[in-house]
Amino acid sequence: MLLCGIIDELTRLFGDFANISFFFCQATDVRINNATAILRGLIYSLVKKQPSLLSHVQGQYDDAGKALFEDINAWNALSKIFTDILKDPALQSTYLIIDALDECTTGLPSLLDLVTQISSVHPQVKWIVSSRNWSEIEERLDTTQTIPISLELNEASVSEAVDIFIQRKVNDLAKVKKYSDATRDIICHQLSSNSQGTFLWVALVCQDLDRTPRRHALKKLKAFPPGLDALYGRMIVQVHKSEDSDLCKRVLAVMSIVYRPVAFDELASLAELPDDISNDPEALPEIIAICGSFLTVREDTII
Repeated sequence: MLLCGIIDELTRLFGDFANISFFFCQATDVRINNATAILRGLIYSLVKKQPSLLSHVQGQYDDAGKALFEDINAWNALSKIFTDILKDPALQSTYLIIDALDECTTGLPSLLDLVTQISSVHPQVKWIVSSRNWSEIEERLDTTQTIPISLELNEASVSEAVDIFIQRKVNDLAKVKKYSDATRDIICHQLSSNSQGTFLWVALVCQDLDRTPRRHALKKLKAFPPGLDALYGRMIVQVHKSEDSDLCKRVLAVMSIVYRPVAFDELASLAELPDDISNDPEALPEIIAICGSFLTVREDTII
């Protein structure tokens, strides 16, 4: 959430004359949990913003075709393309942003080596990366000219940022749900009191409020416990108490072990759901909704 705000601000300030390329890692999704995918995403974003850079990709693509991006040598090929792009004298000022480096499960050492190498020879390229406090990541990045920021040591700043995030989310909700000013203010106060400085908690609660009728908003709000641990505990209780609890457990069990997002029909088959559920286009989304924020639906896939 914090990096999303940084990206928005950089785009507002420099988006017209700078490249702002970003990538969000997620360990549970094989499409975005490896160094090759990160590099591929950054290159795509750079070329899309500054099309003249496409020539660095086109030459190698003409020789290797689609395999350039997918086979066992993809990392080496993409690394060369990436460094050639950054050497291009026509390259605009560039910000490269990677969220959750610790969620990169394949090729992380190679990625960190590339970051440190580029940082030392391309000072016009600025990196912003986020990660949990992993020593192996800190050690490698400490070899470059870095400015580390520990959220644990900047609790006041994080809390202020969360409060700003709350104001924005609640104002958006108030417009859509047509809350009164009094209701809006109560929701803001409750979120600020219980968030414990956590963006994710605020996002999850607001997501639930968005699905709640306006007349039940305050009652629903009081049911949310403070902090993520308690919130996830409440969602588990919600699953257990549901009339579809057995089906929810099957769905969650499958989603906890799959290696990629799955389509609705795939999930129905893997979870061995009854035919009346599998053949009903509304039933499976309803079961997923009961699972709360453990699952997310994007277009026709479940994550």
